[in-house]
Amino acid sequence: MSGAEVIYERLSELARTHSYFFSDIWKRSREEFGPGWIEEIVDNVVRLFGLEEDGGWLAAIQGYAEFALDAMRNQKFFEANGRYRWNRLSEIQRNYYDNEDHMMKNYLPGMYLSHYLWPHHFKLLTFFRQGVLARLEQPPTVFCDVGIGTGLYSREVLRAFPKVRGKGFDISEYSVAFTRKMLSAYGVLDRYEFIVGDIFSTDPSPAIADLVVSQEVLEHLEDPERFCRILYECAKVGGKGYITAAINAGHSDHIYLFRSPEEVHSLLTKVGWRVLRSRAELAYSGKPMPITPCVAAFVCEK
Repeated sequence: MSGAEVIYERLSELARTHSYFFSDIWKRSREEFGPGWIEEIVDNVVRLFGLEEDGGWLAAIQGYAEFALDAMRNQKFFEANGRYRWNRLSEIQRNYYDNEDHMMKNYLPGMYLSHYLWPHHFKLLTFFRQGVLARLEQPPTVFCDVGIGTGLYSREVLRAFPKVRGKGFDISEYSVAFTRKMLSAYGVLDRYEFIVGDIFSTDPSPAIADLVVSQEVLEHLEDPERFCRILYECAKVGGKGYITAAINAGHSDHIYLFRSPEEVHSLLTKVGWRVLRSRAELAYSGKPMPITPCVAAFVCEK
């Protein structure tokens, strides 16, 4: 076995031992995505969570398990009630985004690993690389990532274009701290600026970005239309946008319920974006479409 395969087997063993209910996903994703996926997830774990002896691997695996369990609880609530548990951003910020233990131990490590362990997330990450970044006519000079989360999508842009500079906006200081650590681990932090605060009161300067990224943010907002207008204003004429939204997905911090990809498409065109192409990936729930979690991605142009 290669060095990455050895580490992967150890990670899988830790998952089986300490979070058995969520351990099968390691095997299923390996079977679906193959050796390249193994190399990539191992590289991410080692760079960001350190050495096994430091306890970083186990902490990340347990954080993912809690993140996934929380998603299951909230999805069950959504399916039973036809609505999300919360409806105010202020409630979400108080209970989640300003909670250091929740963000740094569970939410952010769990979300980060979900980009690799959840097939629909990894497929959209691949689409972003191949269907967005690789198809840009010109390398971007400046990009904005609004709602950076773990910073993974900002990292992708910074690594793809060695001369690009980025601006990352988020309301959680813990998302900023996590992203700072991750970008530093990949050697791209020096080309990135953080802005902490509510985007509605810390608007980006108009028409500054060749590329605007907002990955699964719309469902976290009370007014996604206003947010999409800010994204549109942030882009230069001819600039591109990569905007995604979770649909029928009852996570703890989702407050705006989109029922279909078509709803998101209509919202984007209403504020001025021209949708060039789109892609939707379903979670493997096996349930009826109206309650099946989905992420829809849209490549747009101003």
